[in-house]
Amino acid sequence: MRSRIWLITTLLTTILTAGCDPAQVEKAKSEAAAKAEAAKDATTQAAEDVKQKVKPYVEKGVAKAKEAYKEGKQKAGELAEKARPYLHEAKQATTQAVETVKKATTQAIDKLKDDDSQ
Repeated sequence: MRSRIWLITTLLTTILTAGCDPAQVEKAKSEAAAKAEAAKDATTQAAEDVKQKVKPYVEKGVAKAKEAYKEGKQKAGELAEKARPYLHEAKQATTQAVETVKKATTQAIDKLKDDDSQ
């Protein structure tokens, strides 16, 4: 958009410089600069209007995301509490399995020792 305005301004200046007196050239430059400034202001205003229209939707989306995060965190806490007894049982079962393996290993070693000594 700005490059087009610049191009138009330059072309107008070139054309006017070739065929007009200096006062008309300066007047044309001033008018082109004023139009360019008005276009810039209009673009800025349009962007601000869009921002204001979109802002409520963004805020609503942020609020929903925070709510979903809070609910997810709460559910994760509830599930962790429900899993706690199973975790204790799993620890006990693991400890028992380790003890069983230790006993079996010890018995196997003792048996090998007895077989070697005979």
